[in-house]
Amino acid sequence: MLRTIRFYGDDRAITRAWDDLQGLHCCGVTGYDDWRQHRIGGIIPSSCCQEINGKKQPCNLRFQASLQIYNTGCLNVTTAFMKDHATTFGTVGIAVSLFLLFGLAFSCALFMMIV
Repeated sequence: MLRTIRFYGDDRAITRAWDDLQGLHCCGVTGYDDWRQHRIGGIIPSSCCQEINGKKQPCNLRFQASLQIYNTGCLNVTTAFMKDHATTFGTVGIAVSLFLLFGLAFSCALFMMIV
C-alpha cells in the first residue's frame, strides 16, 4: 500500500482506489502522516478530509489542520472490516462454490446423456 502513495494523482486507477478506500473514513496506510513521508509535496488528498454536515472540510493545507483529517489508517479499518464481515464473505464463497459444483454435476450428466 505504501508503494502506491507516490503514484497518487499520476495513475488514475491508483488515485481512484485510494479515494474509494479513504471513503471508509481513514487516511493513509497507518495514518495521515504516510502522505507526508511517501509523497512528494506532502499534500494529502481531499478524500482524507472529514465531512461535517455533509461538506468536506478543507484540509489540504500541508498537515496544518490535523483535526479535519481522518486519523485512522486504512490498514486498520480494512482489517477490522474484514474481521467483522468474515462470516458473510465465507458464506458467500461457499454458496458460490456449491453453485459451481452443482453446475458441473449437471453438465457432466448432460454430457453422459449425449454420449
